[in-house]
Amino acid sequence: MKSLYCCFCFLIFISISAQAQNHKSLAENYYALGNYSKAIQHLNQLPESKEQQLKLAKSYEQTGNLKNALAHYEKLFDRYPEDILLAYEYSKLLRKTAKSKQAEKILTTLIASDSLNPNFPYQMGLLKEQQSDSVAIEYFEKAYRLDQNHLPAAVKVITDKIKNKSFEQADTILTQTLKIDDTHFQLSNLKALNHFYQKDFHNAIVGYNKLLELNRPSENVYLKLGYAYAQVMDFEKSIEHYTIAINEYDDKNG
Repeated sequence: MKSLYCCFCFLIFISISAQAQNHKSLAENYYALGNYSKAIQHLNQLPESKEQQLKLAKSYEQTGNLKNALAHYEKLFDRYPEDILLAYEYSKLLRKTAKSKQAEKILTTLIASDSLNPNFPYQMGLLKEQQSDSVAIEYFEKAYRLDQNHLPAAVKVITDKIKNKSFEQADTILTQTLKIDDTHFQLSNLKALNHFYQKDFHNAIVGYNKLLELNRPSENVYLKLGYAYAQVMDFEKSIEHYTIAINEYDDKNG
């Protein structure tokens, strides 16, 4: 009788283990394929662990359920405050949900713990920008100094240079960064804009046509091209681009 009971318990254990393994396998597959709602269903059937909680947090974030995502991140951060990757991901979500004080506290700690990581000051820059704090540009510049391949930071720095009419400095950074990725839309747009504001209309035309080649048409691009072509006396091209701007975007634009 005792051996029969032990055998029964063993079979139950095997069955539970098989179910858990099945949930884990399905959760991993759904998570990898971006089917996060399905992944959540199976993750919730697994024993609580750091990996399980982290995947739940990320899955809830991807489905837009930021309340649940924050709850899981907070639980993890309380248990593993020294985990830098976890703290970094948590700080980004705190910033997205406008929990500025908590985000700033974590980012300050991260910057102090690794002063050579460009993403930490970059995230702080985004936080300060969100708060309309002018100190944001200092963090973006720091991120770019640490890594001149950090294109998001470069975009922020270049935008500030153009805004302050430091066109030559903007052009220097643009030349360097476009060597890294000459199909980068934001950089290409800034390059065209930098020429346009300097009234270098020939190069502005080249720049805005580049945006069309990158399949990035917009009313602004066609208006800028219309104006630039007029300045270089190519009125046929000017009319052509103004016509597109009117017909395809805004037929009430005076």
